[in-house]
Amino acid sequence: MPFLYLLLAHITADFLLQPNKLVKWKYKSNTAILIHVFTHFIVMMLALFPYWMNPAVLIASFFISFIHYFIDIGKIYLEKKMKHIVEFFLIDQLIHIATLLLASAFLVNIPIIKTTSKIISLYLNPAVIIGIIMLIIATRVCSIFNYQLKRAKNPKAKFNPDKKITIRNLIIFSIIYAIIIIFGVFNIAFSLI
Repeated sequence: MPFLYLLLAHITADFLLQPNKLVKWKYKSNTAILIHVFTHFIVMMLALFPYWMNPAVLIASFFISFIHYFIDIGKIYLEKKMKHIVEFFLIDQLIHIATLLLASAFLVNIPIIKTTSKIISLYLNPAVIIGIIMLIIATRVCSIFNYQLKRAKNPKAKFNPDKKITIRNLIIFSIIYAIIIIFGVFNIAFSLI
């Protein structure tokens, strides 16, 4: 479960909370990268709140943030030199995910806070976290990936998400997620019989 929270934090900070101005500034200044990494750290700490009682959460968050800084510096350096935008975008995300997997292995046996709150219990439900992750990927991440493809052909291309594609992806996400929930409910029902 820690991996899901780390992945949610990552895609939130990388795709929802990183405006175009910050992306462009990162190519000119390490200060922008530090701001981006600090945003990641804060979002991670918020996402990992069910595990706060363990200091390993803070260590893992610092580790991921530290590595994130150098991954982004490397990506920007290589992208400026070689102009393989799409490839570096994908490799960058794969390395980030590998870092999250490594850190989540460090967090795997950490106890979760006990709660009677229905809202917190909902947040502790993996199906909800997976749904939020899928929603962000289906909408924002796909839009940014499409932009990277356009940018590879035309470096001056501006990020302008295609609303039709976003709506189509949202509909596809809704259908897939509904199927997952329905089969999950059926599996629970059949396991009780």
